[in-house]
Amino acid sequence: AADPDEDGDIDVLGWHLSTMPINVSQVLLRNDGTTSFTEETYGEWGASAQFQDVDDDGDLDFAWTSSSTGLQIAVNDGGAFSVAIVATGLGLDSRNIFADDVDRDGHTDLITTGLSSHLEVFRRTGPTLAYEPPVRFYVDDPQSSSQVVPSRHAVDVDGDGDLDFVGQNGAIGLRTNAPENGLLRQYGQGVPGTGGATAVLGARGPLVPGSPTAEVRVRRARGGALVFLFMGTEEASLPIAGLTALVDQVYAVRRYTLGGPLLAPGEGELTLPLQIDASLVGTRIFLQGLILDSYGQKVPSRGGGPALATKGFVTTNGLELVFGSP
Repeated sequence: AADPDEDGDIDVLGWHLSTMPINVSQVLLRNDGTTSFTEETYGEWGASAQFQDVDDDGDLDFAWTSSSTGLQIAVNDGGAFSVAIVATGLGLDSRNIFADDVDRDGHTDLITTGLSSHLEVFRRTGPTLAYEPPVRFYVDDPQSSSQVVPSRHAVDVDGDGDLDFVGQNGAIGLRTNAPENGLLRQYGQGVPGTGGATAVLGARGPLVPGSPTAEVRVRRARGGALVFLFMGTEEASLPIAGLTALVDQVYAVRRYTLGGPLLAPGEGELTLPLQIDASLVGTRIFLQGLILDSYGQKVPSRGGGPALATKGFVTTNGLELVFGSP
């Protein structure tokens, strides 16, 4: 359930079963705001669809797989959906589909799971809906006759920045990284700030010289706050004054002011474009943000001057970057 047409009413995505002949269709139930729904039908039987931003344009699309036509995406254009078939040749056993940027190149990819105990990753190759042939990972022996219940949820269970797939038989975490795109890895945990929001430090690739989309970004901090970005050569986990330093051997600290509505919890953000020089190929760096979330509890200064803040700083997660070659 979501509001893909942004009219303020929650719509529902599901499926419809018909028996003469047997067929299952993806169904969008549009809410008109009076608890009355209009039914729209898309495609046929396949993986369970769910609302996701598949094409990275900021609105909610949905995707599914079909045994006869392949991987299909209902692309949202101002609340109206048009269906695009972007890959063919899928098997009968795909049942769930998720969206995430698995290789951290800045383009949302698609992952399907099936009854034959496998995951398939459809890596998107650019800004259009063009995908490489799927890469298949088997959870169990592909020759075995036994089957497991496919993954029902895709969440970041271990907080490492990539999706883990959770099903009846447990959880697995798989990541595909294209070496030529560099490496992005989020690690550790940030400290919640005002309003309970935890600032997130991330990046976008490909992390290669000449990349027009490479960037480091801070999200979900307090609007207008100061952030100090620490850069070092080693990962760490050092307790300091109630916080945890996730970077060691620090060689640089940069100060920035976050955008967003002033003092608004969770609305502060920062985007730093990266100009990657060819000499940096293969370089590994670790980053963490220290944010002045509020002035917190204050105590008098020794010299009788302005009170000093003893609390108010929060931290982001850690971020490891390795620069690749174009």
